[in-house]
Amino acid sequence: MRSYRWRSQAPRAAAGAAPRAASRGGAIRITAAATRATFSRAALLGSVWLGALATLSQGAAHATDGTWTGVTNAEWTLGTNWTSNPLVPDNTATFDTSTRTSVTISSSTSINTIEFTAAAPAYSFTINPFLIFSINGAGIANASAFAPSFINESFIFFNSGTAANAAITNNGAVSFLGSSSAGSSTIVNSGSGSLISFSDTSTAGNATITTNGGALTQFTSNGNGGNARFITNAGGTVDFSGSSGPLGDGNV
Repeated sequence: MRSYRWRSQAPRAAAGAAPRAASRGGAIRITAAATRATFSRAALLGSVWLGALATLSQGAAHATDGTWTGVTNAEWTLGTNWTSNPLVPDNTATFDTSTRTSVTISSSTSINTIEFTAAAPAYSFTINPFLIFSINGAGIANASAFAPSFINESFIFFNSGTAANAAITNNGAVSFLGSSSAGSSTIVNSGSGSLISFSDTSTAGNATITTNGGALTQFTSNGNGGNARFITNAGGTVDFSGSSGPLGDGNV
């Protein structure tokens, strides 16, 4: 197991040299693009993203706010579980005190802000397979003493905002886009082709990201590692070779 905290580095080595990045207590190799390992499931997930995103193309803004009640069942996408009934919130979803703290997402949906009040207990969220959960605004805002947990079996898109201090177990694909940040979250990229991607000007922030065997954590475009801590277990890959850094100068 390799554990290291990413720092901004000097520009990449000249062509022909094996690019490397300094790390605490050792070094991590930045995989050359020509010799990257093949991740069949990760490639499949990436190809599916573009088509899947079309199902959540933005139309007229509803700006619906709602507070979770869970009065009917555990399903996020059911309007009767929210104070905004019959509508499901797409602007701010607030989680306060509730007797139902395990929430399931079974259909594609989007939200701007997921807000946990100071009184909120520990919530857990399961994103079921074959859907998209898209976070488009400020992201997660947590005033409670508990870190919300997310088990992802499908696709999560952070199009902006932050993951705050969420605990995310990724068995599918998590994509940080735009200027989004992983915040101070704890993310486990479980393996078997699971994928975490940082693109555009997104950052890993101060997160702790564990990449298990068979999993890929990759940075493209101007995505950067921030001050995140990366733990890479045997067979896992953290790949910075597709990113030119936040300023486009090779410093990632």
